[in-house]
Amino acid sequence: MGIKNYCLGGYFFLCLFHFHLVSTSIQLLFGVSGSAPLATERGIEDSERELYAMHMAQICSLAANQFNYGLRAFYFAMAFCGWFLGPYFCMAASVMVVAVLYRREFRSKTFKTLSRGLVMKSHAS
Repeated sequence: MGIKNYCLGGYFFLCLFHFHLVSTSIQLLFGVSGSAPLATERGIEDSERELYAMHMAQICSLAANQFNYGLRAFYFAMAFCGWFLGPYFCMAASVMVVAVLYRREFRSKTFKTLSRGLVMKSHAS
């Protein structure tokens, strides 16, 4: 097998690894949310409830980041397949992937909507 096959296999292994981390993070999130104190429980301070909420939000954020890393790795693995057709096709496909990712991540309607005003009062200062 040639170096192209090994590199492509490595790329897809990286994708699989990132998606496995997402699965693990989601399972941890379920565990933490299942052990979180209920709103009706007595004897639990608000600071402890906020700590659980912050941990759950952090785990969710890490899972979302790993999912995005996995998707990006998959997109670049698909561009890397262009190497089988030649180095120039691989470079062109990589540039196209960068352009598409840039547009979808920084020029999309979703990004514009999110950047308009999701600032929490406690995090704004």
